Amino acid sequence: MNREQLRDRLLAPVYQWTRLGRQSSKLMVAASDVVSLRYRRLLRSNPVAAAYWAEVAQMNLEKVSVPIECAAAMASTLPVQTARFAAQTGEALLGCMRAASALVGSRSHEEIIEQTQGLADAVGDLVTSFWQFAAYPAEVASAGVAPLLRQVDENLDRLNKR
Repeated sequence: MNREQLRDRLLAPVYQWTRLGRQSSKLMVAASDVVSLRYRRLLRSNPVAAAYWAEVAQMNLEKVSVPIECAAAMASTLPVQTARFAAQTGEALLGCMRAASALVGSRSHEEIIEQTQGLADAVGDLVTSFWQFAAYPAEVASAGVAPLLRQVDENLDRLNKR
C-alpha cells in the first residue's frame, strides 16, 4: 500500500463523521425554517379553511412516515456495513497468516528481511481495517438522516412556493 492509499484509508472515518456533521447542521437549519414557515402560516390562516387542515394533516403524516423511513434506511445499511467490516478484516487476517507463513518458511537472511516487511504491511492492513470500523456508525447514522433531510428540503421548497 502506498502513502496516498494509507492516507485515504486513515482519513475515511474522519470524512464520514464530517459528512454526518454537515448533514446534521443542514438539517437543523432547514428544519427550523420549515417550522417557522408552517407556524407563521398556520397562525395567519383561518382554522376552518381546508388549507389549514391540509397542512396539519401533512405534518401529522410526516411525523409517522419519515421516522419509519429513517429506521428502515438505517436497518438496511447496518448489514452492509457489518459485511464490509467482516470482509475487510477477514482479508487482512488472511494476509497476516500468509505473511507469517512466508516468514517462517524463509531460507536466507534476505528472504527474512523481505518477508518481515510483508508481515509488517499485512499487520498495517489489519490495523487500518479496524480503524475504518470507526466510520461505520457514521455511515449508518448518515443513511438514517438522509430521508429526514430529504423531507425537510421538500417541505421547505413546497412552503416557499406558496
